Amino acid sequence: MCYSAIVKQRVKKLALQFSARIDYEEYSELFFRRLHGAKLLINKGLEHDFLKDPKTPEEKRAKKSISEWHEKEIVRLEKELAAQTKRLADAELALEKKTTKKAENDKRVATNKIAKAEKDLKKHRNGDLKSPSEERIFPHHYASVICLDEKGKKVIRPMRYLMRPHDKDESFDFKFGGCYNARFDSLKKVAWWRDSLESRRGFIVITGFYENVPVIAYKKKNNLPKTEEGKENIVVYFEPDKGQELVVPVVWDIWKSKGEADLYSFAMITDDPNPEVEAAGHDRTPKVLLESSADEWLFAADSMAALAVLDNLADIYFSHKVIGVA
Repeated sequence: MCYSAIVKQRVKKLALQFSARIDYEEYSELFFRRLHGAKLLINKGLEHDFLKDPKTPEEKRAKKSISEWHEKEIVRLEKELAAQTKRLADAELALEKKTTKKAENDKRVATNKIAKAEKDLKKHRNGDLKSPSEERIFPHHYASVICLDEKGKKVIRPMRYLMRPHDKDESFDFKFGGCYNARFDSLKKVAWWRDSLESRRGFIVITGFYENVPVIAYKKKNNLPKTEEGKENIVVYFEPDKGQELVVPVVWDIWKSKGEADLYSFAMITDDPNPEVEAAGHDRTPKVLLESSADEWLFAADSMAALAVLDNLADIYFSHKVIGVA
């Protein structure tokens, strides 16, 4: 499965590239809800365009919510850093007097938590995008999706990467935790994929994707880096050999419940692996649309017409590199 990907999140560039309206209200509400305690996974890429020269009331509201959330996180992390620094000092003092399991454990835990707090503080204090990884999404993260709005017009909306069908309850997310990918051969077989394929289609733009690969599968046709010897699984990063941006089709849904915020969520459409991906030990690859076919996919009259679009895909070769343990 494509468990993680680098997704283009810059909404203003996407809007120009695909002639789409930005749903500023939905983005603004998302950032507002996070500020007020909702556990939403949003990366810096999604925030970026709302921090730079906001003009509309919704853009300004979004910037305010983003900035205040980072400020709150900085205060929280500074308190955590102070508490763990004291814990570490106390543990080291105790170990000078006598070696105990509690003191050793306190030292280990405090050291790890200090490193994490310092890393997170840098992220919250630095408002600029420093690397493509700041546009990387995992399941449950939000990403910018181009789709059709209620009037049949192109719009860019933030959606969660793991689709929850409109007629399921919240437990679906855990019972069917792999529903961030929709396998092509299941689109007409599985009820929720079939339903979304009919009228709720969209696409994202990615520059690469990550997969967990068993070492035993990777080593069949590849030399494993010495740094990865002894591991059962590795993370392999796949990217287009020519550095293209890839238009990847998705299906999506909107979940509503009384007293709850509407949840837009999506799944990436995947298929059998390209030969070079299979040779690297993985069993599927995201579908990739020709950019010229993106509108045809969105505006297809029904599921059969949509599936026909997926028969005419971009010819992409993926290079890969091993980046570490899964």
